[in-house]
Amino acid sequence: MDNTVLPKPIQSVANNRNSGIEAGLSLRAADFTSQCLRVSTRTTYDSRLLHYTRWCREKEIDPSKASLGEIADFLIYLYDKKLSISTIKGYRSAIGVIHNGFPNGESVSSSIMLMRLMKSFFLNKPNRKMLSPTWSLPKVLQALARPPYEPMQEATLKELTIKTFFLVEASSEQRQSSIHALSSETGHLCWEKNKVRLLPHARFLAKNQHEASPSLEIVLPSISSLSSVPEDRLWCPVRALKCHVHRTRELRSSRQLFVSYQAPHGAVSRDSISRWIVTAIKAGGQEALFADKIQAHDTQGLAASWALFNRGFHGKHHEGGILG
Repeated sequence: MDNTVLPKPIQSVANNRNSGIEAGLSLRAADFTSQCLRVSTRTTYDSRLLHYTRWCREKEIDPSKASLGEIADFLIYLYDKKLSISTIKGYRSAIGVIHNGFPNGESVSSSIMLMRLMKSFFLNKPNRKMLSPTWSLPKVLQALARPPYEPMQEATLKELTIKTFFLVEASSEQRQSSIHALSSETGHLCWEKNKVRLLPHARFLAKNQHEASPSLEIVLPSISSLSSVPEDRLWCPVRALKCHVHRTRELRSSRQLFVSYQAPHGAVSRDSISRWIVTAIKAGGQEALFADKIQAHDTQGLAASWALFNRGFHGKHHEGGILG
């Protein structure tokens, strides 16, 4: 029998609340300060803190009082496991939330030595930026213009949902979290001439936004305003979205814009929409794939990449249509 005792997880919210109380804040003020991190950030931090806590327990180290050398060793441990530099930085930020700081007054985030260590990681293993997409957008669009995705009126709700989400995601150049947060509430979905205006629910704050940022607004033009070729309408995000909203109007049990294609057609998770994107990409077949592993976030900024490599694929008129 395995008698291994797992470490008690350190949660960022609880730690922030306790820190506030220790600093002399009232219980209500401490509750407010404990909510300073986004929900998605808290979830990521808690997962990474569990990993860090396990490592500390094995070394008999207090996670909140680990020395500079011990934290450096943990970061090197992550580097040796071939984690990306950005992921290691994320671990350092998570540790900084629960760590008490070092005797010299520096914190995990401000430590000069840890900054040098991170720079060394980068110089030894610089990020590899992909200049071109890992899959062919034209091939995927061609697949989405054929059965079972077209004719759209005959497509199943699953196929309609996957195609619509892909077109909105690829044409908006927004993070998946922003598309996931879109709402069907009154005022959040506005049909205008040759375009649609989309707004997320009121509580949503994008990763690159702060409290003073203007509200996120996504405006998608219809293909008819960009191309005079009739066949190009098959890739129009506005057309697909109208069809999707109409098909789900009497079915949906959530105010989320994109709902599950399975009853009771409620809100979907980010993992679900990631699978939708990958399904759409794989619809293009093996000849559409330039890499063994396809990731859903590869759609972000896709139009800009194809504009670079295909001389203005996105948003230009072509006699032969969008795909030439």
